[in-house]
Amino acid sequence: MKSFVRVLAIAFTLTSLQASAATLRVGSGKTYSTLAAAVAAAQTGDTVEVDAGVYQDQEANVNKSVIIKGVGGKAHFKWVNGMVQNDKGIIYITAGNVVLENIETSGGKGWSGNISGVRTDGGVTMRNCYVHDNQNGFLSGNDGTSTVIMENCEFDNNGDGSGQNHNIYVGDIGTFSMKYSYSHRSLEGHNVKTRARVNTIAYNRITDETGYASYQIDVPNCGETYIIGNLIHKSSGGSNLDLIAYGAESQNNPIRALYVVNNTFVSDYGSNTVFVYARSGTSPFVLTNNIFVGSGTVSSGATPTVTTNLSSASDPGFVSIGGYNYNLTSGAAGAINHGTAPGTSATGVSLTPAYQYVHPVSYSARPTAGAIDIGAYEYGGITDTTPPTVPAGVTATPVSYSQVNLSWTASFDNVGVAGYFVYRNGAQVGSSYTTSYQDTSVSASTTYTYTVAAYDGGGNVSSQSAPASATTPAAPPLSQNLMAAYAFNEGTGSSVPDASGHGNSGTLSNTTWTTSGKYGNALAFNGTSATVNIPDSASLHLTTGMTLEAWVYPTNVAGAWRDVIMKGSDEYYLEATSSAGPPATGGKTIGGALTGSSALPANTWSHLAGTYDGTTLRLYVNGAEVASRAQTGSIATTTNPLQIGGDSFFGQYFQGMIDEVRVYNRALTPAEIQTDMNTPVAGGGGTPNPLPSGPTGIQVS
Repeated sequence: MKSFVRVLAIAFTLTSLQASAATLRVGSGKTYSTLAAAVAAAQTGDTVEVDAGVYQDQEANVNKSVIIKGVGGKAHFKWVNGMVQNDKGIIYITAGNVVLENIETSGGKGWSGNISGVRTDGGVTMRNCYVHDNQNGFLSGNDGTSTVIMENCEFDNNGDGSGQNHNIYVGDIGTFSMKYSYSHRSLEGHNVKTRARVNTIAYNRITDETGYASYQIDVPNCGETYIIGNLIHKSSGGSNLDLIAYGAESQNNPIRALYVVNNTFVSDYGSNTVFVYARSGTSPFVLTNNIFVGSGTVSSGATPTVTTNLSSASDPGFVSIGGYNYNLTSGAAGAINHGTAPGTSATGVSLTPAYQYVHPVSYSARPTAGAIDIGAYEYGGITDTTPPTVPAGVTATPVSYSQVNLSWTASFDNVGVAGYFVYRNGAQVGSSYTTSYQDTSVSASTTYTYTVAAYDGGGNVSSQSAPASATTPAAPPLSQNLMAAYAFNEGTGSSVPDASGHGNSGTLSNTTWTTSGKYGNALAFNGTSATVNIPDSASLHLTTGMTLEAWVYPTNVAGAWRDVIMKGSDEYYLEATSSAGPPATGGKTIGGALTGSSALPANTWSHLAGTYDGTTLRLYVNGAEVASRAQTGSIATTTNPLQIGGDSFFGQYFQGMIDEVRVYNRALTPAEIQTDMNTPVAGGGGTPNPLPSGPTGIQVS
């Protein structure tokens, strides 16, 4: 009998291509200092070994079948300054069948807005790779003979907020296989999108978590598709109803066959959820042994063959539904021993799951005991009562007045370490899947003590490590970082002065004065043409950090982009509303938009702030952080103007009142933002209107 993992049989083995294959080495003191130079010198079948470490602003075009592997850890190709020159990808495979192992890419950006961490026009096998914070994560071409294989890889936070870029985008190729991998938090795009003729997506964790991806899995052109043994989660903020969409664009692929077997689905999206959509006429369309948690509809479109699935409005008995640990407990009586033998596909491929996902990016054999359980896990599949060893070598390094970096030595576990809990002054402040953590919620001139504990997939937690302490430096005075400030308290005239002292005065266009500001007067914007226009200056080039602040009183909060502050064409911005409704902040070279989880109230004053410090992008509403994400890269500069209340490029006009606008060239702390929120810009005045109640739906990513 054929196995549904048969795609592995067609995986290429490059070492057999050249009997005398050479090994070329990249790194400090090695023959080559760049991957591009080593690839240029390599022959088909050679191996390029890259020492672990960061290779900043290095791209590589690969035009031959070679193996590229990180040695001693991951080789991190990190883009920071400017644009990727090939305008394609940090690693761009133009031809051949390439193997990438232990490779990390991040920060990819370019003029097209479509730069990938890894891009291929040929075939590729990726193992133990980490692709994150790029305009596109992975992107392939449309060679119908190509194969793309991903194993034990992570894709995180890729996209630009437009919905057009994705964590993974596989083109119209022959075969796609993704296993034991982790795709999460795509920025409004899809976590996995594939147009391949044959797709095997098995034993992965594909989860929105605190993000807002569109589809978790999108198979727009149909095709022979096997979705088996995955963990699939949709957040409350997703921009589409479906977790899986099959044939949503066309039926171009010659086979329309969809097998969805032994997956665990969880949706926080609400009653509009559709767990699986399949294009009308899809046959066979098989739903067997799946768990569906949350309200909504199991399937729409084609009529499926449904066998022993479990639907539950709430937690059916997982180890930790909030922690995305969907292993079964003894309380999952509706799933344990209630499945049906999945059998084979119409073409003879086995549908029985052989493995189950182990976090992060690993797997174990799925045991057999009695009837198969429903969902991605077999109850009791991992019997583990032994905690990991205690993390050692914890160091705490203050890198600024608002950030402390932690690192430690990896723990060991009899089954596998799943992650680490981080404690500050005795209270847990975060967790990490790696041996490092950035604490960006600290205050200036303060001493902190940290400990770390390791945990495994069985819920066992080690003792806390020996403590490590760090003292943050003092913060610089706010005045030296304030680049522009507007009180809007003039009440008359066609211009507004800059209270920062940098001379960034603005000219009014179609605005009107109002005495109903947050502090004294304010400007009213008509939602169609009103702006404040501030000419470009060097002080408005916020390359390494920023804080954008304003009080806003929106009269229209329906889903659409509406500018509060915009520099040029998305170089940096603060938005009162987004296409999904909530406010947003960001910049086109720092990962695009970061969006909140709840829309602002209409006809009410709310304080907005967006910050970026080179490592994290944050959004605040009324002084409270409502969204964040890890982010690197420089903020792009432009000679185009700074505009308030609208822009000349996209026509994203704010409707309502704006007051107390500030622009800084560094990220303010929460305490500093709260001080600004309660203090009028110099030259302002008046009694503040009441502050609305605190934000709801707070998310941290």
